[in-house]
Amino acid sequence: MKFNDFWALLKKETTNPITLRTLDQEKEFEAKYTIGKITIIPESSGEPRPIDQSHFRRVWNNACNKEKSEQLKPGNYQHISVNASYIVALMSHIVIDKDIECESVSEFLKRRQERYQSRIKNNS
Repeated sequence: MKFNDFWALLKKETTNPITLRTLDQEKEFEAKYTIGKITIIPESSGEPRPIDQSHFRRVWNNACNKEKSEQLKPGNYQHISVNASYIVALMSHIVIDKDIECESVSEFLKRRQERYQSRIKNNS
């Protein structure tokens, strides 16, 4: 599964709030999609934590370069995001038994070009 497919499914799945548990500590949290972000509400604190799509992409891109047995271990991503436990739980929920695939160089360049064009358009 590529990141864009994952993100599309995650947005659809969290249009209405869903309740999950972190993989390691099994702490319950709610997740809901809101305009380019997934808002996490841990049961323990009740404080909303909006997580931007870019944080999910960073964890995803790091995961796709790991052995399959290491991909869904939150501790592997703590240096990338303080919300790694929530991101990995959501990845696990969506990916299930599919492979986490890296984006190709051409896909990366296309995405980068689209962002560049968007910035030019917005600054005009």
